[in-house]
Amino acid sequence: MHESNTYAILDGVPRNENDWMRDVHERFIPNIDSSGECWLWTSATNDDGYGLIRVGGKEVLAHRFAWNIVHGPIPVDRLVLHTCAKRGEGNRNRACVRIAHLYLGTPAQNLSDAVQSGRVAKETIDRWRNRR
Repeated sequence: MHESNTYAILDGVPRNENDWMRDVHERFIPNIDSSGECWLWTSATNDDGYGLIRVGGKEVLAHRFAWNIVHGPIPVDRLVLHTCAKRGEGNRNRACVRIAHLYLGTPAQNLSDAVQSGRVAKETIDRWRNRR
């Protein structure tokens, strides 16, 4: 089990290490297009363009799954953010699962990144903050 202040994608999923690695090699890696700078998830996506993978009967965001594979559980007060979105490449990189393009950040950092990349207008953020 993990500390209560982290979110482990694999919590409650009964599996041994061989099953886990087979899933990674058979279900995760083949669905990555690594031909460009971003490694794009090519399987299912949600309405916002984030990759989805089913793990233990639940859908998980593919970039969070990638982070969890390499770094382990994600703290509950953190998001897995994309550095590639900061380079102005827009929403298409929501499907990026390349670990070098991911980092842990806060919700405030996520909003700041969205404004910097032009995905969300600063005025929209200001209106949202003023409603609270």
